[in-house]
Amino acid sequence: MAIAVSNSPGNNPTGNPFVDSLIWGSSWSGGTITYSFDPGYYGDSAFSLAMKSAVRAAFDIIETIIPLNFSEQGFLTGGGAFINDVDITYALVSQNYLGGPGSVGFHQVPGDSSLASDGNQAIFGLFGYDSIIYNPEGLQKGGAGFSVILHEILHGLGLAHPHDTGGGSSIFPGVFSSTGDYGYQGQNQGIFTIMSYNEGYAQAIPVTTYTYGDVATPMALDIAALQAIYGTASNATGNNVYSLPGYNGAGTHWSSIWDTGGNDTIYAGGVQRNTVINLNDADLSGSDAGGSPIYAAGIQGGFTIANSVVIENAVGGTMSDTIIGNEVGNWLDGRSGNDIIYSGSGNDQIIGGDGNDTLSGDNGSDIVSGGNGVDNIIAYAGDGNDNINGGGGYDWLRFTGNTSINLDLSNKGQQNTGYGFDTIRSIEHVSGSDANDQITGSKVANILNGRKGSDTLDGQEGDDTLNGGRHSDILIGGRGRDTINGGNGADIIEGGKGLDFMNGGNGPDTFVFTTMRDSTNSTIYSDVIGDFRSGEDKIDLSAIDASEILPGDDAFIFRGQGPITTSQEGEISYLKIDAAGTANDRTYVFIDSDADKAREMVIELTGLHDLTANDFIL
Repeated sequence: MAIAVSNSPGNNPTGNPFVDSLIWGSSWSGGTITYSFDPGYYGDSAFSLAMKSAVRAAFDIIETIIPLNFSEQGFLTGGGAFINDVDITYALVSQNYLGGPGSVGFHQVPGDSSLASDGNQAIFGLFGYDSIIYNPEGLQKGGAGFSVILHEILHGLGLAHPHDTGGGSSIFPGVFSSTGDYGYQGQNQGIFTIMSYNEGYAQAIPVTTYTYGDVATPMALDIAALQAIYGTASNATGNNVYSLPGYNGAGTHWSSIWDTGGNDTIYAGGVQRNTVINLNDADLSGSDAGGSPIYAAGIQGGFTIANSVVIENAVGGTMSDTIIGNEVGNWLDGRSGNDIIYSGSGNDQIIGGDGNDTLSGDNGSDIVSGGNGVDNIIAYAGDGNDNINGGGGYDWLRFTGNTSINLDLSNKGQQNTGYGFDTIRSIEHVSGSDANDQITGSKVANILNGRKGSDTLDGQEGDDTLNGGRHSDILIGGRGRDTINGGNGADIIEGGKGLDFMNGGNGPDTFVFTTMRDSTNSTIYSDVIGDFRSGEDKIDLSAIDASEILPGDDAFIFRGQGPITTSQEGEISYLKIDAAGTANDRTYVFIDSDADKAREMVIELTGLHDLTANDFIL
């Protein structure tokens, strides 16, 4: 037998308001606690096999959490002397005896005087046998009967309610009512403490039946309180897989994981609902005090992770999952669906799988694989040396923070991006940081966004889209049909070879042409400047030798709206096309370099412009 000890800890034995609210103030001295089932000697009925099994299962669970043993003893009387020498006696009584309909359980706490008057020193646990919750289906894990039995047993070990001041306990912050009141941080519900009267994940997925959806283990705050009283037990030290329930039905329940070793996994493979998997343990403070619920959408069951427990891996289901890593090296696999995956500070492996995923590496040297689909991969300053593979589809790499990046998408080896020595493959699109970035594209069609800072974006080959952002940028399209938007600032925009569409945006912009092959001689197929502002923007032709006839590097002559002549000097003229009644007005700039009256290059300006030589750098 164990000895009941009155600790009288006051209102804050640990200093943690959540843990202290669950500590009654008396406990057992340790060792082995004995219990027996009343055959009707004290109560109104003998225990059914199902009820006995539920009590035994509850004790088995508790033994995995704290270093106590529980031993069932036979219930014996005889010879006129009481010899039922156990620590706890369990008896069945009516709900009326317990206080009326809906009163389904009661348990004395360690140190209470026994309810018996015949010399029995055991404390009592009583259950309302005539309640429907003690039907066999309610006594399964997830059923209300099993949850009540476990709740009452924890009273018998010295736990209190979060909503009252039983023993020397305090009350959860902001809780003023026993039901429907979750407190300031939302912790007064079964998913965080089984001692709450708000069943299951009451705030998000309320329990709707007595047969499933309830709590089936001490939850994270209960575990913390029990271990503050009794210490910790080693449990589940191997490589364990915790499978997330994907349906509502018998056996669906909430549990808190107490796991003290191994390489472990939360697994949602085959679950055909969106899931949330957060590998962070309960930190015992704020809104995460009792941990983060791990569950599939609409399913009345799942997990939390108890304080100090480390779960290393997460595998998502077939739909869109949200997966959050922790501080150790995680394997995070989204599988199918449009997943959002955030790793923690460890050296993680992140796999998006099929679908359009958002993958965030955070700190640590991570391996990030997008898989199929259009993926978003997010990089942070100082996040380690990462290996990033976008996989199939057109994938994004997005940088955050104020560190400049230097990234070449055509470089398949390790490169110093400014965010680490990273290896980047199969990434098509990049969004820069808040600093001054240099981003170079590849042979495929890239989208390069500079965002903040004075950036240099070079599309290289492919039909690229370059967006400068807030400051003065250098934007080079390269080969291909490129779309270039300067944004704010005084931008330098070079379309390069191919038919390009260019917008300078706000600020005095310069549109650079370096060869006569940067556009064509056709008014139908030529480079287009969409927002040219005469007197503010400039067209820079200074890199082109204006005359193919004269020696040296010659400058162009501006002819205005006059025709091109046979002068051996290179000439520029323009023609306005007023498409009355439409939005198709345009101005063509004609460039000639060989004295044959025929233009060699055309640049189209959207709208009607009265150009002068000052609009050009000749």
